[in-house]
Amino acid sequence: REKQVQARLVAPPCGNLELYEVAGVDAVAHTHARPDDYALEHEGTQEKFRASPPWLRSLSSLARRDLEGDLQILRDKFGLAMAELVETRKHGLPTGLAVDISGGTQAVEAAKGELVEGILQYYGTQVEWSASELPAEPDEEPPARSVSTKRPLEPMDAE
Repeated sequence: REKQVQARLVAPPCGNLELYEVAGVDAVAHTHARPDDYALEHEGTQEKFRASPPWLRSLSSLARRDLEGDLQILRDKFGLAMAELVETRKHGLPTGLAVDISGGTQAVEAAKGELVEGILQYYGTQVEWSASELPAEPDEEPPARSVSTKRPLEPMDAE
């Protein structure tokens, strides 16, 4: 006889993907970034939010283009002034990538949850999956081919 365990979907603290809560264990959203990967700046009625998780550097060029497209959709959906993937620099040297969104305070606050718990969560998972598919050790080099110094046979004339 199998033991039954009760599971249910619960609303997450932010974002729109529901979480499973099993047998009374509270559902906790897994995040791909540390709190210091985010920065928020206020300038009057405008707000700027920056997310710079370290895995952004590991995105493939295709994933980077997809992310840029998703950021344009986010900008249009929430009426943001800007939503871009930008290169970060320190002392004039590149240090990585970040996602910047800016606009009115209410628009940025509304978009922040979808950006962090939706878009960045998705791409962070993609980076993890890609990394897990890499070989543990590089493949062996194929043996070097020697170039033949022999001349090809010439066809014999039929007489």
